[in-house]
Amino acid sequence: MNNTLAGKLVKELRLDKELSMSEFSKRVEISQPSLSRIENGNQEMSFSLLIKICRELDISVSEFFNRLENTEQLLNESVKEIDNANVNTYLDFESKLHKMIDGLNNEQKKALFAFLFSLEK
Repeated sequence: MNNTLAGKLVKELRLDKELSMSEFSKRVEISQPSLSRIENGNQEMSFSLLIKICRELDISVSEFFNRLENTEQLLNESVKEIDNANVNTYLDFESKLHKMIDGLNNEQKKALFAFLFSLEK
């Protein structure tokens, strides 16, 4: 299981239920920092924790894995499209990148910044 994608899915489902990290971490009986590490892909989930998480999010474990698999497939297809794209110039690439970033919401922009910041270290 891809920890990063699984964590993002947990976060997405938690936010869909309008649950704060603090409230959700209490419900699944883990610390808020542990939930944060899981949602950021820095910590694996045990199967028993995944069951608790799915129960609190009103989703079956099977549905969780189906959504995770669909997310991975979409990501793989996007990477293939980028690899196959005919980007003629740096400016064309930069323009496309700016359009993609402009289309992100604030949370997605923060996540992208955190990711890029981690690469600079």
